[in-house]
Amino acid sequence: MKKTLLSIALLSTFGSASAEQLSYDFVQVAAIQTEFADIVGFKAKGFEVKGSYEFYPNVFTEVTYFSADDTANDIKFDVDQWQVKAGYIQRLSSNTALDYSLGYGKIEFDYRKGELRAGDETNYYSLNTSIRHMLVEDVEVYAGLGIQKWKKGSDQKYYTLGSQYTFGDFVAGASYTKFSDSEVFAITGRYTF
Repeated sequence: MKKTLLSIALLSTFGSASAEQLSYDFVQVAAIQTEFADIVGFKAKGFEVKGSYEFYPNVFTEVTYFSADDTANDIKFDVDQWQVKAGYIQRLSSNTALDYSLGYGKIEFDYRKGELRAGDETNYYSLNTSIRHMLVEDVEVYAGLGIQKWKKGSDQKYYTLGSQYTFGDFVAGASYTKFSDSEVFAITGRYTF
């Protein structure tokens, strides 16, 4: 009987630890590099800040801000983007979670050469899904798919792939996201709470 109780206690502790590692309560910063297929010659580098909070069981909200720039041929290129999402988490097991979200955001492009300046911007809606899985106790892999419906310009489909390593409340990772006409590489650092 003691062995059975000990086994149940150990299993429930392991399940809790795994669920905590798939937390949707975090603040994350990332160093990024992005390229756009129709904006040749620029490899914009910058940062991304993201916050997520599970405010009700299995319901979360996420806010992201992204900024990058590059200079080529005396032209400075800037891209800024923000997005707000709300979503639902489907916990498939203690090690695997699937989430679905709807988002609203804005992206802005800016070009400067001396006193000359040009730019463009658009708002968009997004539909997103991702799956997260703990391979082992401290290593998570994830993948996602989505579509952005732009009010102006081409709609964007995307996929993302990434992995993360957990050090207690801190998480380090890397990801690659491919949009219809751009791509983003990111090195991330996250604090979970």
